[in-house]
Amino acid sequence: MGALLYACLSLAGRETDRLTHVLVSEPFETIPEFYFPGRPGGPLSDRGGSPHAASAARLELADVPFVPLRNLFVRDLGKRVGTFSRLIETCREQVRTRAGRTLRIEVDTGRCRLKVNGHEVAPSAREHVVILFLATRAKREEGGFPDYMNAVEPLNAFQQKLRANRPPRILTDWRHDPRLNQAFAEEDLRKLVHSLKTKRRQRGGDAALLAACLPEKGRFSLELEPALVFLK
Repeated sequence: MGALLYACLSLAGRETDRLTHVLVSEPFETIPEFYFPGRPGGPLSDRGGSPHAASAARLELADVPFVPLRNLFVRDLGKRVGTFSRLIETCREQVRTRAGRTLRIEVDTGRCRLKVNGHEVAPSAREHVVILFLATRAKREEGGFPDYMNAVEPLNAFQQKLRANRPPRILTDWRHDPRLNQAFAEEDLRKLVHSLKTKRRQRGGDAALLAACLPEKGRFSLELEPALVFLK
């Protein structure tokens, strides 16, 4: 909760706002039963069992510094921040838009591999089907789907076509992976997209920016410029 409050003040706070933290003298900061100096009742026991009167506690109010960024949003977004939730969504959209204009991805059709601005990433076989499906549609400018459910049937048809075109004599080809016999369900897509985003963010760098372009609630698409998508 404290982290969320700090984020709110940093993103939406004014220059005249204050963020403060209450400091409590020892040993009351480590006594769970202590709430305020005027607390009714008898003495409170510390971890060692020693009694302490709540009235002996001393409180200090410390200012926590933060940078008010609201004026930057007026400059960069062309409008005031509005609500905190709306600001978060607007910022996400800006990150996604800018990433889509600068990221170059190369998706390999012959093996489970893709490159993000030249940095190689190795997804699982099922993750690669999803990435290849999204990249193919983005390259062809076919548009996205309004939700995960509407993408299930086209994705399964795409997977069947991949398996039908796999080289029959090269059993090491990724399209022979038995997991590709399993049809996708809506929940599978959610889990796979979540896994892809988590891996990209953990990797950091340009790969992390790809996470913002992957599907999310209300949009199943790869938000990249077609000219920056390459299928090998």
